[in-house]
Amino acid sequence: MADGRGDWGAERRELVPPNPTPLSSPSTGGRRSEGPSPEISASKIAPSVCRASAGDGPSDALPRIEGDETEAARGAARDDRAGGAPYPARMKQLLIIWHSRTGAAEAMARAAFEGAQKQAEGDEACGARLMRARAAQAEDLLAADGYLFAAPENLASLSGEMKEFFDRCYYPVLGRIEGRPYALMIAAGSDGDGAARQAARICKGWRLRDVQPPLIVNTSAQTPEEILAPKVLGEDVLARCRELGAGMAAGIGSGIW
Repeated sequence: MADGRGDWGAERRELVPPNPTPLSSPSTGGRRSEGPSPEISASKIAPSVCRASAGDGPSDALPRIEGDETEAARGAARDDRAGGAPYPARMKQLLIIWHSRTGAAEAMARAAFEGAQKQAEGDEACGARLMRARAAQAEDLLAADGYLFAAPENLASLSGEMKEFFDRCYYPVLGRIEGRPYALMIAAGSDGDGAARQAARICKGWRLRDVQPPLIVNTSAQTPEEILAPKVLGEDVLARCRELGAGMAAGIGSGIW
C-alpha cells in the first residue's frame, strides 16, 4: 500500500538476488556447507567505508573515514584503538619574537626563552619557540598560544625590523588570534615607553591580552658611541627576563590566560 514513502517491499526485493545459490563443495555432496563463509575481498567494500590500504602508512594507522572530519569523531576513533585511553593533548606554545641592533633585546629574548624552557621541563604543558622578527610568518603566530615580543627602541619607536614584522603579519592574522596572551620586552637607552606604547597599540588591534606589564631595560647609553656599542646586560636583568619567560609559559600551560 502506498503511504508516501514508496514501495518498501519492492525495494527490499531488489536487494535479494533471485534464485540464491547455496554454498556447496564436492566434499559435501552438493549440500550447503556448514563451514566458514568465504572470505570477502577488500575490493568488495565501498571506497567510502574503508580508506586504509597497504602502503598508506603504519599497520596500526587509523583508517580515514570519508565525510567524517570532525575532531570528536577522530578523537573517538583514537580512544577506541587505544582501549579507551585518550592520546596526550598537544603541548601549548609560547612564541618569542625578537629583533636587536646591539645585542640587548636579543639577550633579553634568549633569557626569556631559557626561563620558558626550564618551566616546560617541569610541567611539560607549554613549550617555547624563539624566532627573529624577519623570519617569523603569520603561520607561526597562528600556531602559537601566546607571545612575547622583544625589541629595541629607536628614536622613541620600535626598531624597523620589528615594525616590519608587525606590518607584514598584521592583516593575515587579524581576527584569528583574538584573546591570546602577550607581553613586551623593550631595550632602550633612557626611555622605552614610546616603543612599548606603539607595540601595545598593534597588539590591541589584534585583540590580544596584555597579561604582564612591559619589561623595559634602560642601558643609559647617551652618546653615539655608547648607543652603537654592543650591549652586555647584567645578571640581575637577565634573571628578570627568565622569570618573565617562565611566568608566561606557566600561565599559558595552566590555562590561566
